[in-house]
Amino acid sequence: MWAGRTQQSLIYRSKMQTGVVFLQMPVLKLLSCNLHFHLHILKITMMKLMTASALLCAMATLTTAAGEWYLVKKSPSCPCGWTEYYDQCFIYTAKPMSWAQAEINCQSMNANLASVRSLEEYQLIQRLISDATQQHGFAWIGASDAIKEKFWFWSDGTPFKYTNWCTGQPDNFRGIQNCAYVNFSDKKCWDDGGCESALPSVCAKKI
Repeated sequence: MWAGRTQQSLIYRSKMQTGVVFLQMPVLKLLSCNLHFHLHILKITMMKLMTASALLCAMATLTTAAGEWYLVKKSPSCPCGWTEYYDQCFIYTAKPMSWAQAEINCQSMNANLASVRSLEEYQLIQRLISDATQQHGFAWIGASDAIKEKFWFWSDGTPFKYTNWCTGQPDNFRGIQNCAYVNFSDKKCWDDGGCESALPSVCAKKI
């Protein structure tokens, strides 16, 4: 009789133990599924954050000690904040500076004030300005005849061939205008201005 009860007790314990195992297995599977689910969500979140970071790099306004830089588009060949056009990268600097200060600022970024080699390149520079400011404002480019009057040169050494001077310009008004800026008059062409005037600027560098 006692032997029978002992056997029944053993069977009962075995069932209870087996039941515990069966109860534990679904819980472990559920925990495993939840873990995989949360890891999947985490992976998606990280991808979204990386994408958002890239978009911010491409679209945000960048502020530096030299002034505010604005972006038209991001290019894999140019640093973040620069716009690629053929073999060059361009950037608009909103902070007003003299021509010489603007050139030094460009050089601090391994660039120069922008030279202009074609109408298409000039239109790109105008787009950089208008996209950043919603206006067609003045900005320094790299042309100057400060060394010798009427002998214009580009600060980056590009041959001075293409021009887009406004009618009657450059005129060196009052003998103090030796640096070129863009978007003058309703024609949005070039004018020579006093190099000490404080204007925004456009930098460019070779890729």
